[in-house]
Amino acid sequence: MLLRLASSDALMMGRGLAALLVVILLGVVITENQLNNLTERQEFEQALNVRRDESAGVYAAYFLGNSYKLKALYPVARLSNTDNSLTVTAGKKQLTIPTVLYADLGQAEYWLALWRRQFVSEALKTRQALDKSFDQLRPLIRDMVDSIKGKVKSLHVAVGSST
Repeated sequence: MLLRLASSDALMMGRGLAALLVVILLGVVITENQLNNLTERQEFEQALNVRRDESAGVYAAYFLGNSYKLKALYPVARLSNTDNSLTVTAGKKQLTIPTVLYADLGQAEYWLALWRRQFVSEALKTRQALDKSFDQLRPLIRDMVDSIKGKVKSLHVAVGSST
């Protein structure tokens, strides 16, 4: 069976516990002050102190005369670097990432050179075929141009004489 407190009673108990905590802290500070005066060991009182050691990754907490240490750095993985790769080691697993890639492009270079030669030879053949076609068409085009020029001249002459 679970008994619940009324909210006013819970508030009163919370205030009482807060007051008790303040009294305890004051008592510790006063006691530590008296001990420091007797032993002349420290010139200050501390009820709570938190320190951090960055290089070791350790937090040290002093609370009511007791010291607690918490470690903040935990080794998760190790990185190592060489000229050719980056290696990540986590536990017994290892992942190596190459930073320099080597590829043999000799075969690709051979095929590209072959295709280039074939393309150039086909382009030359096409140009020669087009030159032959234009050589055959040139006289025909020249005759057409000359006939058009003749018609234009005769048209100018006819137009000029009629005015």
